[in-house]
Amino acid sequence: MNNSLKTFDSYMNNSFAITNEWLFKNYVRVFTGEFHYNNVPYLGLLINSLWIVVIKVFVNIASSTMLAYAVARFRFPGKEFLYVVVIFVNTIPIIGSGPAAFKLLNSLKMINNPLTIWLSWAAGFDFAFIVLYGYFKGVSPAYSEAAYIDGAGELRTFFTIILPQVVPCLVAII
Repeated sequence: MNNSLKTFDSYMNNSFAITNEWLFKNYVRVFTGEFHYNNVPYLGLLINSLWIVVIKVFVNIASSTMLAYAVARFRFPGKEFLYVVVIFVNTIPIIGSGPAAFKLLNSLKMINNPLTIWLSWAAGFDFAFIVLYGYFKGVSPAYSEAAYIDGAGELRTFFTIILPQVVPCLVAII
């Protein structure tokens, strides 16, 4: 914040020094359209970032929620192996996996296209999956059994019985 209130010369001379004169006109320049990056004004950059983040959060939470529910509630071959792989992959720091993921997405021509970027976030096997998996394991199966007895199917049980119980967890993850 201190550097944003400096003149360009004082920033270049010593970026760690505390400025004597606060130039709030730098913020006015940014929000009035004087600041551009690749001929896009700052507000355009901000709006672009916001809508990408909103869609990313929705896609990621939706996929993580459905995957965690399926892995936590149903028995299928490889369930334990899948959970171990998710735990292992999440222990690799993003510093180590980030460049590799970027190289993969770049080679698949998935860079600079919002649809393919969102698709890469839809994997769902991330930290949100781990938290939701634990939360779904804590929800009593008696609720699902009661819904099945009343004639509800899997989707109706998930959306009307289980999902409302998980809302606090979803809000915390979001």
